Amino acid sequence: MNSFNNERILEMLNKYELTPDEQDFIKCSQINNTQDINQSRIISEIILAKTIEQSVKKIISSNNELQKSNDKHNVKISRLTMALVFVGFIQAIAIIIQILKG
Repeated sequence: MNSFNNERILEMLNKYELTPDEQDFIKCSQINNTQDINQSRIISEIILAKTIEQSVKKIISSNNELQKSNDKHNVKISRLTMALVFVGFIQAIAIIIQILKG
């Protein structure tokens, strides 16, 4: 691969937000007679690492949204439980009053 192809490859990989070190790593992968295979392997490994990183970020974001949703749900359940306890308490008082009036 010549430098023109190498630059085109780096342009294609822009969506993966390669760091300067990763770009240099790809450029340095052109060694010996197996440069095409070596460069393809390195590019594949970098793409895999970037894809995993993006997936992990999405999972973390999803988990944060789930936590916020669960927190809202827990607050609502807590309020409903308190309301139920209050209604039960009022009923107990009403029964005690009826017994005392007898």
